[in-house]
Amino acid sequence: MEYKLEKIYAWIKWGLAIILVDVIMRLLCILFYPLAYALRVPVRKWHYGSNKAKFCLSLPLWWLLNDGKSNDIGAEWFWDAWNIYPTSRWNKIKLAYLWNTRNPAWNTYTYIRPKYGKITDMDVITNTAMVWQGSKGFTTANPLASCVLKWLNEEGEASDNIGVQIDYDKSILGKNFVYYRIDGTLYFRYSKAWVNEDIGLAREVQLGVNYSRFKIRNKLKTV
Repeated sequence: MEYKLEKIYAWIKWGLAIILVDVIMRLLCILFYPLAYALRVPVRKWHYGSNKAKFCLSLPLWWLLNDGKSNDIGAEWFWDAWNIYPTSRWNKIKLAYLWNTRNPAWNTYTYIRPKYGKITDMDVITNTAMVWQGSKGFTTANPLASCVLKWLNEEGEASDNIGVQIDYDKSILGKNFVYYRIDGTLYFRYSKAWVNEDIGLAREVQLGVNYSRFKIRNKLKTV
Protein backbone atom coordinates (compact mmCIF):
# COMPACT_ATOMS: atom_id res chain seq x y z
CA MET A 1 0.00 0.00 0.00
CA GLU A 2 2.81 2.42 0.86
CA TYR A 3 4.42 1.88 -2.57
CA LYS A 4 1.06 2.53 -4.28
CA LEU A 5 0.70 5.80 -2.37
CA GLU A 6 4.21 6.80 -3.43
CA LYS A 7 3.25 6.19 -7.05
CA ILE A 8 0.16 8.37 -6.68
CA TYR A 9 2.25 11.10 -5.08
CA ALA A 10 4.80 10.86 -7.91
CA TRP A 11 2.04 11.47 -10.48
CA ILE A 12 0.54 14.33 -8.45
CA LYS A 13 3.93 16.01 -8.08
CA TRP A 14 4.55 15.65 -11.82
CA GLY A 15 1.09 17.05 -12.63
CA LEU A 16 1.56 20.11 -10.43
CA ALA A 17 4.95 20.81 -12.00
CA ILE A 18 3.45 20.55 -15.50
CA ILE A 19 0.60 22.92 -14.60
CA LEU A 20 3.05 25.47 -13.22
CA VAL A 21 5.69 25.35 -15.94
CA ASP A 22 3.85 24.23 -19.08
CA VAL A 23 0.59 26.06 -18.46
CA ILE A 24 0.99 29.04 -16.13
CA MET A 25 4.55 29.96 -17.12
CA ARG A 26 3.76 29.39 -20.81
CA LEU A 27 0.93 31.92 -20.59
CA LEU A 28 3.17 34.38 -18.77
CA CYS A 29 5.81 33.95 -21.48
CA ILE A 30 3.30 34.75 -24.21
CA LEU A 31 2.52 38.02 -22.46
CA PHE A 32 5.80 39.07 -20.89
CA TYR A 33 8.65 37.35 -22.76
CA PRO A 34 9.17 40.35 -25.09
CA LEU A 35 9.88 42.47 -22.01
CA ALA A 36 12.22 39.83 -20.56
CA TYR A 37 14.07 39.58 -23.87
CA ALA A 38 14.40 43.35 -24.20
CA LEU A 39 15.86 43.56 -20.68
CA ARG A 40 17.81 40.30 -20.83
CA VAL A 41 21.26 41.89 -20.41
CA PRO A 42 20.58 43.76 -17.14
CA VAL A 43 18.31 40.94 -15.90
CA ARG A 44 21.09 38.38 -16.29
CA LYS A 45 23.67 40.77 -14.85
CA TRP A 46 21.54 41.27 -11.74
CA HIS A 47 20.69 37.58 -11.45
CA TYR A 48 24.29 36.35 -11.60
CA GLY A 49 25.69 39.23 -9.58
CA SER A 50 26.36 39.30 -5.84
CA ASN A 51 23.68 41.85 -4.86
CA LYS A 52 20.84 39.93 -3.18
CA ALA A 53 18.26 42.68 -3.68
CA LYS A 54 18.96 42.87 -7.42
CA PHE A 55 18.91 39.05 -7.58
CA CYS A 56 15.38 38.99 -6.14
CA LEU A 57 14.21 41.79 -8.42
CA SER A 58 15.57 39.98 -11.49
CA LEU A 59 13.83 36.67 -10.77
CA PRO A 60 10.37 37.36 -12.30
CA LEU A 61 11.86 38.15 -15.73
CA TRP A 62 14.83 35.79 -15.45
CA TRP A 63 12.44 32.83 -15.04
CA LEU A 64 11.04 33.67 -18.48
CA LEU A 65 14.44 33.57 -20.18
CA ASN A 66 16.24 30.62 -21.68
CA ASP A 67 19.75 30.20 -20.28
CA GLY A 68 19.96 26.44 -20.66
CA LYS A 69 18.53 25.41 -24.03
CA SER A 70 21.36 26.36 -26.41
CA ASN A 71 20.69 30.14 -26.50
CA ASP A 72 17.97 32.76 -26.85
CA ILE A 73 17.34 32.21 -30.56
CA GLY A 74 17.49 28.41 -30.85
CA ALA A 75 19.39 26.00 -33.08
CA GLU A 76 20.02 25.91 -36.81
CA TRP A 77 17.46 23.17 -37.44
CA PHE A 78 14.88 25.44 -35.79
CA TRP A 79 15.82 28.32 -38.09
CA ASP A 80 15.48 26.00 -41.10
CA ALA A 81 12.05 24.81 -39.92
CA TRP A 82 10.73 28.38 -39.75
CA ASN A 83 12.84 29.66 -42.65
CA ILE A 84 13.91 32.54 -40.44
CA TYR A 85 17.60 33.23 -39.88
CA PRO A 86 19.36 35.55 -37.41
CA THR A 87 20.55 37.93 -40.09
CA SER A 88 18.85 40.99 -38.62
CA ARG A 89 17.77 42.30 -35.25
CA TRP A 90 14.09 41.80 -36.10
CA ASN A 91 14.70 38.19 -37.16
CA LYS A 92 16.50 37.53 -33.87
CA ILE A 93 13.52 38.90 -31.98
CA LYS A 94 11.13 36.66 -33.91
CA LEU A 95 13.33 33.59 -33.43
CA ALA A 96 13.70 34.30 -29.71
CA TYR A 97 9.94 34.56 -29.25
CA LEU A 98 9.22 31.40 -31.28
CA TRP A 99 11.99 29.46 -29.52
CA ASN A 100 10.69 30.51 -26.12
CA THR A 101 7.16 29.54 -27.13
CA ARG A 102 8.53 26.08 -27.92
CA ASN A 103 10.63 25.93 -24.72
CA PRO A 104 8.81 28.28 -22.34
CA ALA A 105 10.42 29.68 -19.21
CA TRP A 106 13.34 27.26 -19.37
CA ASN A 107 15.07 28.93 -16.44
CA THR A 108 12.19 27.84 -14.22
CA TYR A 109 13.63 24.33 -14.35
CA THR A 110 16.56 25.57 -12.28
CA TYR A 111 14.21 25.58 -9.30
CA ILE A 112 11.44 23.18 -10.31
CA ARG A 113 13.20 19.94 -11.22
CA PRO A 114 13.60 16.34 -10.09
CA LYS A 115 16.52 15.30 -7.96
CA TYR A 116 19.75 14.42 -9.74
CA GLY A 117 21.83 11.46 -8.66
CA LYS A 118 22.17 7.70 -8.71
CA ILE A 119 19.09 5.79 -9.86
CA THR A 120 18.05 2.90 -7.60
CA ASP A 121 15.13 0.50 -7.11
CA MET A 122 14.16 0.52 -10.79
CA ASP A 123 10.77 -1.10 -11.37
CA VAL A 124 10.21 -1.74 -15.09
CA ILE A 125 6.48 -2.03 -15.79
CA THR A 126 7.00 -2.53 -19.53
CA ASN A 127 9.75 -2.03 -22.08
CA THR A 128 9.21 -2.81 -25.75
CA ALA A 129 11.35 0.10 -26.94
CA MET A 130 13.75 -0.69 -29.78
CA VAL A 131 16.82 1.20 -30.91
CA TRP A 132 18.94 0.80 -34.06
CA GLN A 133 22.43 -0.56 -33.35
CA GLY A 134 23.99 -0.61 -36.81
CA SER A 135 25.16 -4.12 -37.75
CA LYS A 136 23.21 -5.56 -34.79
CA GLY A 137 19.93 -4.21 -36.17
CA PHE A 138 17.17 -3.21 -33.76
CA THR A 139 17.81 -4.15 -30.14
CA THR A 140 15.91 -3.55 -26.91
CA ALA A 141 16.57 -0.06 -25.57
CA ASN A 142 17.50 0.87 -22.03
CA PRO A 143 14.18 1.18 -20.12
CA LEU A 144 15.23 4.69 -19.06
CA ALA A 145 15.70 5.80 -22.68
CA SER A 146 12.58 7.74 -23.67
CA CYS A 147 10.90 6.63 -26.87
CA VAL A 148 11.32 9.43 -29.36
CA LEU A 149 10.96 10.25 -33.05
CA LYS A 150 13.90 11.91 -34.77
CA TRP A 151 13.47 13.53 -38.15
CA LEU A 152 15.22 14.32 -41.42
CA ASN A 153 14.61 17.42 -43.53
CA GLU A 154 13.89 17.47 -47.25
CA GLU A 155 17.61 17.10 -48.01
CA GLY A 156 17.86 14.00 -45.81
CA GLU A 157 19.80 15.84 -43.09
CA ALA A 158 19.18 15.36 -39.36
CA SER A 159 16.71 17.98 -38.10
CA ASP A 160 15.96 16.83 -34.53
CA ASN A 161 12.18 16.67 -33.99
CA ILE A 162 11.02 18.78 -36.93
CA GLY A 163 11.21 17.40 -40.46
CA VAL A 164 9.49 15.54 -43.29
CA GLN A 165 10.61 11.95 -42.78
CA ILE A 166 11.52 9.69 -39.86
CA ASP A 167 15.19 9.12 -39.04
CA TYR A 168 14.88 5.46 -38.04
CA ASP A 169 18.59 5.23 -37.21
CA LYS A 170 18.20 7.67 -34.32
CA SER A 171 14.57 7.16 -33.28
CA ILE A 172 13.54 4.90 -30.41
CA LEU A 173 10.27 3.15 -31.24
CA GLY A 174 7.99 1.19 -28.94
CA LYS A 175 6.85 1.79 -25.37
CA ASN A 176 8.40 1.87 -21.93
CA PHE A 177 7.15 2.61 -18.42
CA VAL A 178 9.40 2.56 -15.38
CA TYR A 179 9.45 3.74 -11.77
CA TYR A 180 12.72 4.43 -9.97
CA ARG A 181 14.20 6.30 -7.04
CA ILE A 182 16.78 9.03 -6.70
CA ASP A 183 17.90 9.75 -3.15
CA GLY A 184 14.80 8.00 -1.83
CA THR A 185 12.30 9.95 -3.97
CA LEU A 186 10.13 7.95 -6.38
CA TYR A 187 9.83 9.13 -10.00
CA PHE A 188 8.41 7.64 -13.19
CA ARG A 189 8.94 7.75 -16.93
CA TYR A 190 6.42 6.74 -19.55
CA SER A 191 7.01 7.09 -23.26
CA LYS A 192 5.65 5.69 -26.49
CA ALA A 193 6.54 6.35 -30.12
CA TRP A 194 5.20 4.64 -33.22
CA VAL A 195 4.76 5.17 -36.94
CA ASN A 196 1.89 4.08 -39.17
CA GLU A 197 3.13 4.62 -42.71
CA ASP A 198 -0.09 3.19 -44.20
CA ILE A 199 -2.01 6.25 -43.05
CA GLY A 200 1.02 8.55 -42.90
CA LEU A 201 0.94 9.36 -39.19
CA ALA A 202 3.54 9.29 -36.42
CA ARG A 203 2.84 9.67 -32.70
CA GLU A 204 5.11 10.46 -29.78
CA VAL A 205 4.13 10.60 -26.10
CA GLN A 206 6.43 11.32 -23.13
CA LEU A 207 5.31 11.74 -19.51
CA GLY A 208 7.17 11.84 -16.21
CA VAL A 209 10.70 13.08 -15.67
CA ASN A 210 14.04 12.96 -17.41
CA TYR A 211 17.41 13.83 -15.94
CA SER A 212 16.69 17.55 -15.67
CA ARG A 213 12.96 18.31 -15.69
CA PHE A 214 9.35 17.25 -15.38
CA LYS A 215 8.17 16.55 -18.89
CA ILE A 216 5.10 16.20 -21.07
CA ARG A 217 5.09 15.67 -24.82
CA ASN A 218 2.21 14.59 -27.01
CA LYS A 219 2.84 15.00 -30.72
CA LEU A 220 0.97 13.74 -33.75
CA LYS A 221 2.63 14.39 -37.09
CA THR A 222 2.20 13.43 -40.71
CA VAL A 223 4.96 11.40 -42.34
